[in-house]
Amino acid sequence: MNNTKNLSRQIVKSRIAEMSKHDLNAESYSICETLRTRFLSNDEIIAVFMPLPDEPDIEPFIAECLKRGISICTPAWKSPDLTLKIIRSLGDVVMNPKTKIREPSAEIPSIDPAEITIVLVPGQSFTRSGGRLGRGGGAYDRWINAQRRRNPATVFIGVCFKCQIAEKLPMEKHDEKVDEVVTG
Repeated sequence: MNNTKNLSRQIVKSRIAEMSKHDLNAESYSICETLRTRFLSNDEIIAVFMPLPDEPDIEPFIAECLKRGISICTPAWKSPDLTLKIIRSLGDVVMNPKTKIREPSAEIPSIDPAEITIVLVPGQSFTRSGGRLGRGGGAYDRWINAQRRRNPATVFIGVCFKCQIAEKLPMEKHDEKVDEVVTG
């Protein structure tokens, strides 16, 4: 199964690499617009991801949420798992020199995950029915599974470029699905 998953990851990675900067930006903008129209409520606590270079740039959406006073939290990585911390500005996020992932600075306290209502989930690939293929570490799968027990009302939204949508993905018992997928 791992070989099939790795092959799927390689295919999607090459599709993204073939996208022009213009297309990456246009799809990222479209994704942010969709998120803005659906999830700009002060009643929500939204968990987001800080995008890697090969992921949709959702920072404009994050910045707008923060400007409007919407509670935003983002992962801090404690290998092999993650914890979420509330940020008040994008300045609260720094590059972790070990993981090369931007995350909240160490002094920011963690949030009680039971309070989180919406989670924007990155992935290498998704199906329209919510199947998700991550990067292979399983951290999001473990966190989503635990979050569903803590707060069953949490809504999980996969976020990806159009080229990351697959008809079918290799899924194992431990792989967690998302409730819906937003794409450019």
